[in-house]
Amino acid sequence: QQWAGLCYGAGLRMQRFVSLLLGAVELQKGVRKKMAQMIWNEQMSVGVQAMDEDHKMLIAMLNEMQQAVDSGQCRYVFESIIERIVRYAKEHEAREDRMLAEAGYPDAEEHQREHAEMIAMALKSEASFHAGYDEMLTTDGITYLQDWLTNHILGSDMLYGPFLNARGIH
Repeated sequence: QQWAGLCYGAGLRMQRFVSLLLGAVELQKGVRKKMAQMIWNEQMSVGVQAMDEDHKMLIAMLNEMQQAVDSGQCRYVFESIIERIVRYAKEHEAREDRMLAEAGYPDAEEHQREHAEMIAMALKSEASFHAGYDEMLTTDGITYLQDWLTNHILGSDMLYGPFLNARGIH
């Protein structure tokens, strides 16, 4: 709603623009199919509360992005969401990397490399968005981010949980 004044003038033109960006989304009887929301569950818990809370926040932000795409929000809304996702992802990954390094996690460098690759991709996507390329605003773009986060949590993040728990970090 805070963007209502900025978005009002965009009206149907912005809705058409977003609809074109969502070309990969199937249309059925004139209604855009909505993407499934990403849902955090206990199976995604790494056993470290701070990291679980960060993961929940990242999931909520990706769901916010997905909802904005589904509802045809204007560019200003996307810009705000993208900037928050990138900022929070950088903060989370710095916290996680610092925690792993301080605990002496043996795969900390590899984990940090994965984070660096994701942040580089996120920064590139953010720069592309600001340059007018909106690949993040497609079903495929958001699905890619959802899949990456899910695979990262259930893969390499899940591996550090027992290590940190054994050192009293919960």
